[in-house]
Amino acid sequence: MIWKKTLDWLNLILGLWLLVSPWALGVSANLAVLWSGVLLGIVLVVLTLWALVQPQDMMAEWSNIVAGVLVFATPWALGFTTLAEAARNTSTPATML
Repeated sequence: MIWKKTLDWLNLILGLWLLVSPWALGVSANLAVLWSGVLLGIVLVVLTLWALVQPQDMMAEWSNIVAGVLVFATPWALGFTTLAEAARNTSTPATML
């Protein structure tokens, strides 16, 4: 149970990073990068808080997995794979989820 909580806290940090990363990396001028980071960051934070509040709920865990797949696919779906920093920024945290 402690390990699961630790992973949830790490997911929360990754969600917060996705939320602020467009500004931190200086790629906020690209609207696809900006809004995908903000929206997916918010979604990940909310899902992780749900998993922290109700640790016995398996739906929260599966939702985090789906969010991870969405975050990983974002650079290709929204076409910002040519922006190396932005693409790496979304695919790396997604593999950690």
